[in-house]
Amino acid sequence: MAISTITHDYDEVDLDEVWKVIEENLPQLLSYIEPLVSNDDNPE
Repeated sequence: MAISTITHDYDEVDLDEVWKVIEENLPQLLSYIEPLVSNDDNPE
């Protein structure tokens, strides 16, 4: 699914497929991003 499909043919996007990609790829993406984000930059 290309970005142009999401942008221009959003009524044809298979939301189940989008959700599947999110579920399968988000944990790995987060594992790459989390070390780059320092907690020192976000005081609570």
